[in-house]
This record gives sequence, structure tokens and C-alpha cells, in this order.
Amino acid sequence: MGGAKEVESREFGLDAEDIDGIIGPDYHQQLLDDIELLDGASDELDMERVQRGNLSPVFFGSALTNFGVETFLEHFLKMTTPPLSRRTLTGRSIPSVLIFPPSYSRFRPI
Repeated sequence: MGGAKEVESREFGLDAEDIDGIIGPDYHQQLLDDIELLDGASDELDMERVQRGNLSPVFFGSALTNFGVETFLEHFLKMTTPPLSRRTLTGRSIPSVLIFPPSYSRFRPI
């Protein structure tokens, strides 16, 4: 950390044998408690409900410390629709390829 723009990321299961050695028993218990709280206070992720606007996904992180920002952006790009064409004040339609050129977007114009 200490001003680093990117830190090493490691993934492991909550039931990993060495989890207490990795994050310590106190943080492990806190993590389990936090997960239990979040599971009880939230719905399962249902992409159909998200796309209809009936459910909003929640992400946790900090832009100040760059914690979770990359993960948020990766998932956000997967969840959102490709850019759509837009109408101007004169009614003229501007194709999405002119608004978001393919070289600037991970999405392909529709």
C-alpha cells in the first residue's frame, strides 16, 4: 500500500485451512460476522431484476485507497448495457459508435 496504485490480490475460500494465518483469527471472525449480516440484509443478485431496475447491486470499496475499484469497474461493465444511440434536440439520431467509438469502449456498438 503506502501510495501504491495497485497491490497484490489473493483469493481464497472462507474455509481455507490457513485463513487464520493469512488474516488472523479476529479478522476472520469479523469477516464471517459481516458476511452473515450482509446475507440477512440483502437479496440474492438477480441480473434480470437489475436490468429491469428492480434491484441495485451493492459494492464495497474505497476510491481513496483504490480498494475494490478495479473489481467494481469490471463487474459494472459486465452488468451494464452497451451504449445506445441518442437523439439530439433537432431529433437527429446519433449512432452509438459516434458517441462511444469501439477503441474507447469494451462494448461493441449495437
